[in-house]
Amino acid sequence: MSGHIGSLIEEETRKMNTKRKAVKAALTAALSVCLAGCGVSADGKKTIRIGHNQAISAALSGITDNKYIILLIMNVILLIAGTFMDVTPAILIFTPLFLPIVKTFGMSPIQFGLILVCNLCI
Repeated sequence: MSGHIGSLIEEETRKMNTKRKAVKAALTAALSVCLAGCGVSADGKKTIRIGHNQAISAALSGITDNKYIILLIMNVILLIAGTFMDVTPAILIFTPLFLPIVKTFGMSPIQFGLILVCNLCI
């Protein structure tokens, strides 16, 4: 009888430890995502303030005036970035860089968002 009670106590203790580990892992992951988002957001604002997005826009426009070629180059860049980066930081980095370029072509920001997400998720 005492062996059965001991095994029940041991099983409950194991469940509690598993729950604690799961909660700790979830909190650690959430904190990591928040910190990464804050860092990327600050970098994105610094990029805009310094003017890197205008430099990248000028560089892409200097390659060709054809909007389809520039969109193809952007797609390749996004596909490569999506291979090596997580989606959320990549969106936070590439949106301020590429959105002004596609607006000059008359592309809707919603259409650009779909292209951005699809390329990064592939």
